[in-house]
Amino acid sequence: MTAIARGRTEATPRTTYDRSPTRTASRVKALIVRLALCGLLPVGLAIWVIRRGGLRDA
Repeated sequence: MTAIARGRTEATPRTTYDRSPTRTASRVKALIVRLALCGLLPVGLAIWVIRRGGLRDA
């Protein structure tokens, strides 16, 4: 008996979301810090973005 005959037509969809918001925020924060250290982003602006964007605890 095939899967279609048993009423299943496709694989079960994934129910978990494997991208953690904390991990993404940490990567964004690290990018902002790297840009500031390289001189591509003013340090004051980097600090403001981190505080304003909620990345302080990332």
